[in-house]
Formats: sequence, structure tokens, C-alpha cells
Amino acid sequence: MSEPETDDSKVQNLLQRIREKSAQGEYIYRGEPKQYDKIASTLYREYADEIEAEEFDIQIAQKEMLKYVKNYTDFTDETDVLTELQHYGGKTNLIDFTTDYLIALFFACDILPYEDGRLILLNKKSNQGIITSPKKNLNNRVISQKSIFFQSPKGYLDEEDYAVIPIPKEMKQPTLDYLRKYHGITKYTIYNDIFGYIQNQKKHQPAYTEFYIGLTFQDKGEYEEAIKHYDKAIRSDPQEADAYNNRGNAKFTLGLYRDAIADCDRAIHLNPQFAAAYYNRGAAKLALGLHHDAIADCDRAIHLNPQFAAAYYNRGTAKGMLDRHENAITDFNEAIDINPQYAEAYCNRGIANKEIGEYKKARADFQRTFELATEQGKQELAQAARKLLDELPPPDGGGAIMEGDVQ
Repeated sequence: MSEPETDDSKVQNLLQRIREKSAQGEYIYRGEPKQYDKIASTLYREYADEIEAEEFDIQIAQKEMLKYVKNYTDFTDETDVLTELQHYGGKTNLIDFTTDYLIALFFACDILPYEDGRLILLNKKSNQGIITSPKKNLNNRVISQKSIFFQSPKGYLDEEDYAVIPIPKEMKQPTLDYLRKYHGITKYTIYNDIFGYIQNQKKHQPAYTEFYIGLTFQDKGEYEEAIKHYDKAIRSDPQEADAYNNRGNAKFTLGLYRDAIADCDRAIHLNPQFAAAYYNRGAAKLALGLHHDAIADCDRAIHLNPQFAAAYYNRGTAKGMLDRHENAITDFNEAIDINPQYAEAYCNRGIANKEIGEYKKARADFQRTFELATEQGKQELAQAARKLLDELPPPDGGGAIMEGDVQ
């Protein structure tokens, strides 16, 4: 009895089909997330209605445009100028291709998760003269996307000019996971500059809209409403690591710790360099009493962001729960060095100092906790600090000293 086909094996079969087709010639590739009527340039699509008229010539339109654009760039080569214009979102007669079919596959799967995509293969040899690359304008995205451009005299390709490999909608998510897992291809590597970020935002506008609405509800403390909008953002863009991370944070606040961990797992899977997701996962594990696992997540968060004060604080808290009080104090010291107003870190450092018999240091920490918590309006923390101070052995036989009071 044969083993059931896994997602990875399905993607490998798809890649094998692409390789077999590619072996028949020298190809460049284009990924499209849906079955468009035409493979066309942005300039063609801008003037699609007018282009049907016989008197309209898209190449003349582009030459006229170039006369003005060259006043705003240092590039002199036409392809370099057009590449720059397209980089900033301008309309040109360039049709983007790539020399790497894996990158094209990413573009075929990146958006529109509920529609079939396609991979376009264009024979490079039979289209010499109208396939071109920039000479000097090698910006980050041109390099990362291995860009190469096709300029059609008509602004679009005839169907007989290219081959198509369909990408069924159910293959999009497994393909994106595979590209990330085995080739390191993600939206963070593909859209790797400010204008790429803007382009990515435009492509995923519905997801970003829901994400920002969720963020607004979360900021107001309406966590269940926030989760509803993060759900919508994720349905629109299953690759949005921030939405998973924030949804996990909202679930953590509601006490749904295991659900929070699952969301953080997914965020980390999508973006392995996501320090906040490691921190949030560690916080949920800490709440479940999984102290060693929490420390491991804080370690990773700190490695990715050495100025992450809250991660030092949580790691110190977990170490304290394991009776590693001196190690905990070292972490609280780091948190306080980064954020001298970190009232909770002073409090937990005071508890650790108390546990190892450093009562004078503990007293100073609880006093500072009380002062900061009172200034910051954290009345429960201020009251806890006063209670902890009262529980300490009196200094030199005298009573505990507490300046000020809870307002």
C-alpha cells in the first residue's frame, strides 16, 4: 500500500514538471497569481481601452514618456531608466520576468489564495532583442528577484509565444511553505526595500486593513474584537506573520496560552527572525509553567534583539522560578540597564535579592519599584512593593522605611 502524498512531495512533483519543461529550451519565468486574459505590461493595462484603437502605438507613448523621465534620473540607458520608473511604481512597457523559476513560483502563489495561479515560461533564445536587463540600475529588488524584462511592441504577449504551467489554488500555501523551508524565499527576501514594502502593502491591502483594525481594537483592550479582525487578515493573507503574532498576543491576554503558542509557532515558521514572536511564545510558556522552554524562547529573542528588555525580564522571571536567583538578577540588571524605568524588573530583582539574603539590595529595589509604579499609575504594583518591603527583616533593628504613598 503506497504512502499518502505529502505537501512537500506534491510541490516536488510540481517542480519536476517545471524542470522537465525548462530542459526543452532556455527559458525565463513569470509568476501570476490568477489566470489573467493577457500577459501585459503595466503601461498596456493603464491604456487598455485606447490600445484597441489602431492609431495607438504603445512604443511611441513610452518614448514620449522617457523624454520627460530622463530629466529626473542619472541613468542614461533606456532599460535602466525604465527599471527605475517601474521600481517606484510608474507605468512602463516592461513585463517583469525572472531567470529563477522558484522566484516566479513565489509570485504565482503570493496573493489571491483562493484563485488558481500560473507560471509563464518564455523562450529566451527565440525572443532575443526584446528581452533585456538593466546595465547599472541593479537595485536590491532587481538583484533579489533576478529580474529580466520583456518589451513587446504590442504591450502584451500572444498565447503562442509562451508556455503555461497551472498552479492550483490548493497548491499555493504548500508551495510558499516549501519555498521558505528549503530555499529561504519569502516576502521578506523578495520585497527587501522600502518600495518593495509599499508594493507588498498594495498587493495585500485587504489583509493590512484588517490587521490595522485589529491593532486598534487591541490597543483599546478589546481583545476578542481584535482577534476577529486578525482572523480576517490571516484569511486574506495566510503569510502575514505579524497577524499571527498579534493574534497570539491577544489570546495570551485572554488567558488562552496554548492557542497563543500555536499562533506564535506559525509566526516563527513564517519569519524565523521574528524576535517578538519568540518573546510572546516564551511568555505563554512561562504562564503555563514551562520554565525551561520559556528561557529557550527568550534566549532566541535576545539573540535576535539584544536590546529586548522585556525578554531579559521574562528570562529572569523564569530563572527565578527555577531557584536560579543569581542568574535571574543578572537578567533583571540587563533589563534595567536598557530601561531604567522598568518598575516590574526592579520588583522581581528585589524578590531575587530577598531569596539570596541580600535584604539591603532588596529593600532598595522595592523602594524604587514603589516610586516608579506610583509615578506610572500602577497602583497594584505599588501596593505589592509596599507589602514586600514590610515583609523584609527591619534594617538594623528598626522598622521598614517607605517614602510616599499610593495615590
